[in-house]
Amino acid sequence: MKTFSIADTVLKNRYVEAPLAGFSDVAMRILAARFGAGLVYTEMISAAALSRGSLETINMVKETKRDEAPVALQLFGSDEEELKKAIKVCEENGRYNFLDFNIGCPVPKVMKQDAGSHLLTDLDKVYRLVKAMVDTSQVPVIVKSRLGYSNPEDCVKIVDVLQSAGVSAIAMHGRTRNEFYLGLPHYDLLKKAKEESKVPFIANGNIGVDNALEILAETGADAVMLGRKAIGNPMVFKQLIAREEGEPIPQLTLQNQVELMKEQLELEYSREVPPERISVEFRAAAPAFFQGFPNSRKIRSLLVKCSCKENYIDALNKIVEHRIDEDNKD
Repeated sequence: MKTFSIADTVLKNRYVEAPLAGFSDVAMRILAARFGAGLVYTEMISAAALSRGSLETINMVKETKRDEAPVALQLFGSDEEELKKAIKVCEENGRYNFLDFNIGCPVPKVMKQDAGSHLLTDLDKVYRLVKAMVDTSQVPVIVKSRLGYSNPEDCVKIVDVLQSAGVSAIAMHGRTRNEFYLGLPHYDLLKKAKEESKVPFIANGNIGVDNALEILAETGADAVMLGRKAIGNPMVFKQLIAREEGEPIPQLTLQNQVELMKEQLELEYSREVPPERISVEFRAAAPAFFQGFPNSRKIRSLLVKCSCKENYIDALNKIVEHRIDEDNKD
């Protein structure tokens, strides 16, 4: 199994769980770690909220103390002083291996704050913000970016700016902000960006078990980052490891997915978060456990109505009772 390193930390493999707003909470991260993820990421955390002392946001930082794999804590923001204050709050309340700065998120809510991929319109500002974070942080800084705002050829320039600011690694999604998630990622340009990079480079975009090794080879990246393929499927990391080692790839079964979802539910409801909020937020992730299985639409309809832990357990028991003989996907 090939490893890769960021600064002085050796990561046990080249498979990284992406930061996923609304999904990659500590429960999802713990399961990813248990199935072999080499590095996991928190959700995006607002530097502005941390600098204001938001208890809810600080709790997201505190949850890193429960992580079972090396973890990168990801911040987003656009104000230098807020970022520096946020880093101090993180260091006082969390336990993490790396600090990540998001300059790639394309969603309008983040863009309106002049954050995320909006920053790709002003690379001088990117340099100032990242340099301030590197100078402030006690742990190595990673930046997660896109190829550019509208021009994918900007990827080389972005790599140069980030390296000049002192980052320890770069993670890059193979689309521009304007491409959002449309079309295929530009793996040829990720290769170009990797060739420019003197620090570890993590490729991201449409990566799964069937193509991870090929993308590593095509781009020359040091690691790959999985996002949507990991939602509802923590076993994806075990599958990736098996494929790399030439072993049989574990197959998903209905029974296994039910048990995995129960395990994540236990972790979710053990968090210091109001259970009512957990119940509502988990509705987004729950159907993903059964995507591609027979009757997935009916299962989804059942799960999105759940309003408490008991509802979820009852729903899972119903799924097993009626579909236990259908272990294989169509």
